[in-house]
Amino acid sequence: RYIVVTGSISLSANYERNAAVPGIDTVIAFNSYTWIDGVTYTASTDSATHSLQTVGGCDSIATLNLSIINIIDTTGDGEGGDIVIEPNPDSTGGTIDYGDTIMLSANAENCYHFVDWSDGVTDNPRYIVVTGSINLSANYERNAAVPGIDTVIAFNSYTWIDGVTYTASTDSATHSLQTVGGCDSIATLNLSIINIIDTTGDGEGGDIVIEPNPDSTGGTIDYGDTIMLTAVPENCYHFVSWNDGVTDNPREVVLTGNIDIYAIFALNAPVVGYDTVVACNSYTWMDGVTYTASTDTATYSLQTVNGCDSLVTLILTINNSTASTEDVTVCNSYTWINGVTYNQSGVYTDTLTNAAGCDSIVTLNLTVNTTYHTVDTVEACGSYTWIDGVTYTESNNTATYTLTSAAGCDSIVTLNLTINHSTTATDLVIACESYTWIDGITYTESTNTATYTLTNAAGCDSVVTLNLTINHSTTGVDVITACESYTWIDGITYTESTNTATYTLTNAAGCDSIVTLDLTIIDKYTITLTTDTAMGTVIGGGEYCYGETITIKAVSNGGYYFVAWSDGNTDSVRTVVVEGDAEYRAIFGYNIDDLIVYPNPTRDFVRFNFGNIERVEIMDYLGGLLEVHEHKNKIDLSHLSDAVYILRITTPYGVAVRRIVVQ
Repeated sequence: RYIVVTGSISLSANYERNAAVPGIDTVIAFNSYTWIDGVTYTASTDSATHSLQTVGGCDSIATLNLSIINIIDTTGDGEGGDIVIEPNPDSTGGTIDYGDTIMLSANAENCYHFVDWSDGVTDNPRYIVVTGSINLSANYERNAAVPGIDTVIAFNSYTWIDGVTYTASTDSATHSLQTVGGCDSIATLNLSIINIIDTTGDGEGGDIVIEPNPDSTGGTIDYGDTIMLTAVPENCYHFVSWNDGVTDNPREVVLTGNIDIYAIFALNAPVVGYDTVVACNSYTWMDGVTYTASTDTATYSLQTVNGCDSLVTLILTINNSTASTEDVTVCNSYTWINGVTYNQSGVYTDTLTNAAGCDSIVTLNLTVNTTYHTVDTVEACGSYTWIDGVTYTESNNTATYTLTSAAGCDSIVTLNLTINHSTTATDLVIACESYTWIDGITYTESTNTATYTLTNAAGCDSVVTLNLTINHSTTGVDVITACESYTWIDGITYTESTNTATYTLTNAAGCDSIVTLDLTIIDKYTITLTTDTAMGTVIGGGEYCYGETITIKAVSNGGYYFVAWSDGNTDSVRTVVVEGDAEYRAIFGYNIDDLIVYPNPTRDFVRFNFGNIERVEIMDYLGGLLEVHEHKNKIDLSHLSDAVYILRITTPYGVAVRRIVVQ
């Protein structure tokens, strides 16, 4: 409406809440369905309702139109098989559209087969159009037992699957089994027993080998097959014949019934042998007798490796040992017939072998004379003439001369000659200011021409040259500026300025270096940093010297930002020149973007992470003002309906708008 203002006006608008918006939720579900109201429905219904709110926060009433489709997926007793539903209810979220087609497949378990459905239909799989409730089950029957015959021919006896050991033929034994698939099976045993005796009547002399080996065939063989029997004699026995007079070995036998066969063996004649031996001096034989003369008549009874009788005759030849002596005199060493080199006198023996193959003992009587070695040590100056007539001008330790000793052996003399010579040397000296040398002269300047003659260790002249360097002392000033105090190289701590202290060092030339301290002591001042520690921290305060440049830093905490220092400087990190005691305070402010409303969603109270809240306006989602709160950090919203609301929050640092969910 439009109003021409001609005076005071007092008007207000009247509103009514819109009627709730209706809606229907149509659902077809398998077996059961849980709706938005939290209720699980197992039967069809069209009367359930639930109150909601639209996106704009208005009322809305939803009605559930539910159809339940029940399908029983097992037989009446729960055995025999199950039913597969396509599409799978799990893949469709448990629902299906009304009028859609589903496929049911009855899957029989092992040992069962499908008969029909509970409504008499035999189609499998079958298709059903979903138009209402469906109750179906599949009928199954167990398969009949599978019969089987186990035909066996065995040697002597046979233990069957029923655990019984049969020693006679039979065709009436039965046993119940299960197939690999777990179904019933009835087995009947058709058994024929074949008996073969595989030893002789008295159990000695040998045994019989049967091929194929009953062990390799599991103790069984096919009726009418041919087996081969081989008579194997024991040690000292040989095969004669079979008990039925047959002498073939091996022999073949066709198995057509019970067979009773054994082999006949006889003991072998003793084995005759000779033991031919050649020995030196004597020989002790296996009969325990020691023979000292040749013989071919001794005998002894043994058994062969196989345990059979054996008669041995000894053919023995006895040979004898010999002995001899050898006398030898040599110089230094002697290598004898045994390959050993002897360097000492003595009596030595060695055993050889004579032509008869026996010991030949040889004795060596050895005398060893020694070659003498001596050294002629000589020390001379310049040169030396030795016993060999040679004049040597250099040292030598290799020259030798051979004489003859009283024993007729060599006497070797080695010359160890040392030839010494005159020497020269330089006396290198570094001195401070002056130096008095071995010649008694005091030098005050550097020189390299003075000489002096001595006698060296070898007794020859030794000429020494003086190489003298004269160095001089130095001075210096150590200029220092320090805070409050300073400890110098002299170990003294100075708290006042001074320019008179001195200290003596050694310079690079090794002479005195006198250092004077020129010290200036300056004052130390305190830099104090402060702030509201809830909003941030400051770094860099402390004691510093006058004129020193330092760095101070202000670091804001979460939800705050740095504003400025108390002197107006806005750099959070800055440098300061120390000129006296000073105090700097860091000022922080709130960051309105960091304002948080919590908890969100909420059922009752909400709080703010800022401490100074001036005004809170609560509006609906369309912007309509609902409530106003001032100077509160905690607000009760429990009286509001479940919905999304807008909070307009005013602080000294700005205005923030936040959404809050009440539920």
